[in-house]
Amino acid sequence: MTTETAPYGEWRSPIDGADVARKQVSLAFPVVDAAGVWWQESRPEEGGRVAVVRQGPDGVKHDLLPMPWNARTRVHEYGGKSYLPLPDGFVFEFEERWNSEGQQWYAREMMRIEVAEGTIAEVTVYCTGDWDQARQAEHAAAVTLIRP
Repeated sequence: MTTETAPYGEWRSPIDGADVARKQVSLAFPVVDAAGVWWQESRPEEGGRVAVVRQGPDGVKHDLLPMPWNARTRVHEYGGKSYLPLPDGFVFEFEERWNSEGQQWYAREMMRIEVAEGTIAEVTVYCTGDWDQARQAEHAAAVTLIRP
């Protein structure tokens, strides 16, 4: 076995920061109810998306929000959760931003997901509407945020 000596702080590691970050799945906002235990799960290997997961009394874990859905919203920047368990499913909020012909668009949406036997049975979508840059600026001027 060959031993290599390097100055302090300059030794080579077989593990780099990207390897560590890619494998770090974080769990947040657990909720316990009659249906089991719910939580948000951040998944770096899936582009950092946030899944809503539930483990029932039978011990089986179900991804209730499959790819490509992402339950992450800006509310996470303030330490909030984006889902609310219901007796027959859950509600979650998400935001979309996109560019169309040079115009920046924004929409905040909420979905009510009904779950049966660990899979999505029905989806209802509620949307604020699609806002162009002028509408976003008008809203920003009219609303005072509690937290900037």
